[in-house]
Amino acid sequence: MKAKKFIPIAIMIGILSYFGYKYTLASETNKNIYYGTIEAETINVVAETQGKIVSINVEEGQRVKIGDIVAGLNDAESKIKLDIANIAKENAQNELNKVQKGNRAEEINAQKAIVSQCESQVSQGEALLKQAQNNLELAKLNLDVKKKNYDNSKVMFEKNLITQNELDLSKNQYDTGLYSYENAKEQVEYANAQLNAFKAQLKAAKEKLNLLVNGATDNTKLSAKLNLNQAEKSAELTKLNGDKNIIKAPIDGVVETVNFKKGEFVNVGSPIATILDTSNMYVTVYVAEKDLPKIKLGQAVKLKSDFIKDKNINGKVTYISSEAEFTPMNIVTKEDRTKLVFKVKIKVLDNLDLVKPGMLMDVYLE
Repeated sequence: MKAKKFIPIAIMIGILSYFGYKYTLASETNKNIYYGTIEAETINVVAETQGKIVSINVEEGQRVKIGDIVAGLNDAESKIKLDIANIAKENAQNELNKVQKGNRAEEINAQKAIVSQCESQVSQGEALLKQAQNNLELAKLNLDVKKKNYDNSKVMFEKNLITQNELDLSKNQYDTGLYSYENAKEQVEYANAQLNAFKAQLKAAKEKLNLLVNGATDNTKLSAKLNLNQAEKSAELTKLNGDKNIIKAPIDGVVETVNFKKGEFVNVGSPIATILDTSNMYVTVYVAEKDLPKIKLGQAVKLKSDFIKDKNINGKVTYISSEAEFTPMNIVTKEDRTKLVFKVKIKVLDNLDLVKPGMLMDVYLE
């Protein structure tokens, strides 16, 4: 950032000498004449985003119009974000079109085939469950017989009517029957769970088929519209943020300072340049308390400058201070600097193309 400029000592002495001469002359001739310097409001052209400066498009002293490009920041990331936002918007539009137009016959027929497949699975599941239930009944009958034989064998073994081997054989046959029965029970549970899963798939397939045949509901259409609206707003916001990489002049005026160079990094709020608002120029004078009643807000004022010959410049009082202050230091004599005065600002109304900031001006408060 550039350092502030300082007025050379010789120029300062010249200005003070001019005001001293004018002030002395006024005290001898017309005490309604005051003297001041043209000033202009300044506007900082600030960055609304952060990034590296890739271009500086103005120079100090250059006149600019509102909207002129002052500088540009690197916008590669912003372009990518905008592309992504536009893709999301296009996708949302396609979804809305699909919902509004309904579904094609090919999609409906494909879904009907899925429903038929699910119905076949349910039929197979029912058959498998029936078979598993029959197997469970047979296993139960077989287990009952084996258990009865084993119980009889234990009684006969206690009476020494059969051997230990015969008892063990009967026990093994009972254990085998029990295992077969437990396995048959598990097969029934598995077949039942599989049938329920097939039925759930069939229900979902039928619901989707109904949706395809009957079209989207009002809530579905509304949701698609809202998604599209959200995507459009997101794209607009992304574009607005990207546009902030192009820094433009907010007013007409003259570039007073350029505060950064190409390649430097700026943060949000960094003043890239300062512009003088040449449409809003004014002169500040200081009026003694005894002369204050003669001055009113909105009062017409005549301005003259030694640098603009044969031109009467019109002005208007726009501000009168409510508090007194000591005369500023640019008044030459020590006696005058100790007097209390009131600040008065006069807005320049015309000849703005001739009047320049820093120009010395005679102010006629009549």
